[in-house]
Amino acid sequence: LDHGAYIHELYQKDIALEGGPFLDDSVGMVLIRVDNANEASTILAKDPAITEGVFTAELHPWLRVDWENYG
Repeated sequence: LDHGAYIHELYQKDIALEGGPFLDDSVGMVLIRVDNANEASTILAKDPAITEGVFTAELHPWLRVDWENYG
């Protein structure tokens, strides 16, 4: 699998929610739904672009704000 196919597979499994490169070609981002950091690390470790040294990755935990019910 190449990177795009891998991320698409994660999307089809409802794991990858959004993703793509920034328009300034600086980096890209994929928002994934996981239960914990270990699961996220496992997903990164299986990305062909990372295993082949094409990309590097950083994990940044994120908390979604429920704006519809905020306040």
